Amino acid sequence: MGIIKFPSFIYFFVKIFLIILLVYLFFYQMILLLHIHYLHEHFLHFDVAGFTYHDGCMVIDALRPGMRLRLEREEDNVHDCQAVAIYYEQRMLGFVPSNMNGTLAQFIDAGYGDIFEAYVQRVAPEAHPEHQLSAIIYLKARRAAENTEL
Repeated sequence: MGIIKFPSFIYFFVKIFLIILLVYLFFYQMILLLHIHYLHEHFLHFDVAGFTYHDGCMVIDALRPGMRLRLEREEDNVHDCQAVAIYYEQRMLGFVPSNMNGTLAQFIDAGYGDIFEAYVQRVAPEAHPEHQLSAIIYLKARRAAENTEL
């Protein structure tokens, strides 16, 4: 049995195909990275305040970095008139720290709450209770915010 020989033009087309495929994959990855960066910008990151006083201990084992959180304004909060609560599903986890919530509360009060996305950044059950959960809030880019309205 001998080795099958293909005409040289087939090798040429295979090489061209592989080069085009590699270039495509490279640019596809670059576009994905740019698209992700374009969709949101970092706004805040913090340890969730009051985590031990709410439902955090009941859901800490279910939380993972990257999970989506919900922000909800609490205008009637007696401790902080600019309070912004953080929820995972229907469970209240705590608040955006009071020294960081002013601008966020103003945007939410003005009707721009949909330009923010909050996510679990870090879960550390072994840490001090007030440092067990870190969150990150992104500001959606204009095009991303406009596309969510469609």
